[in-house]
Amino acid sequence: MRDFVNATFGSLELAVIAEALEEWRVKTGVSRQAPEYEIAAAAIMTLFRQGHRTLPALRAAMSVHKWLSEDMRFLSSSHCRADSGDVRGSLPAISAKSAGT
Repeated sequence: MRDFVNATFGSLELAVIAEALEEWRVKTGVSRQAPEYEIAAAAIMTLFRQGHRTLPALRAAMSVHKWLSEDMRFLSSSHCRADSGDVRGSLPAISAKSAGT
């Protein structure tokens, strides 16, 4: 638990996290200014802290993460995309618990 709470990130770790987040953003089309982008960033940081420290491991963890994988399909097919003009869209309410894993 201590490693999870006290994790520090260097430039290499941040590069892995940033790449994973950018891949998710491109797949979903979510704007960087959208609230969903912040939720995805927090979820990806949590997965990284849980030990998924390489890009392939992080991708695998993201693919089975409920919010990142299931909601990604919803976002990809909805009007929540960045190119629609309304990045907030009409996502269902997401609790803090479901945003974790």
